[in-house]
Amino acid sequence: TVMRMCYTHRRIFGMLITHLIAEGKTDKAKKAVAYAEKVIPEYNVPMNDYMSGGLDFVSAYYALGQKDKAERLLNKIWKNSTQYLNWYLSLSPSRFMASQKECRLHLYVMKALSDTAAQYGSPSAAKKQNEFSVMIGRYTGRGGSLE
Repeated sequence: TVMRMCYTHRRIFGMLITHLIAEGKTDKAKKAVAYAEKVIPEYNVPMNDYMSGGLDFVSAYYALGQKDKAERLLNKIWKNSTQYLNWYLSLSPSRFMASQKECRLHLYVMKALSDTAAQYGSPSAAKKQNEFSVMIGRYTGRGGSLE
């Protein structure tokens, strides 16, 4: 329960930072990122999935010119989703069919990360798109539905 509350607070920071960037208030956005990192540090509250607000922070880091942080976080979230999808794809057919909602969620995360990498000209964008396409093929090959 406490971890979910921390994730919620970080996601709210992510939304704030995203809005500040959209309004052109990059100085305030940088301060908000620094403050979020200080009060909800990654060593206490891991930022390795969508629940932790990671997607917003990847975009924010790119938009604020912090490409190394963006790439590190993007790769961390990507790895987490890939590991989950590989596990779901290894399940028996009936258990796999029961886990499609979770699979689609991780595919959504991978798509969002791939699109963000492409949007900001990441050197890993083409590789991420290719890996995403392979994962979609594996998922649908097992009978997974995209709807």
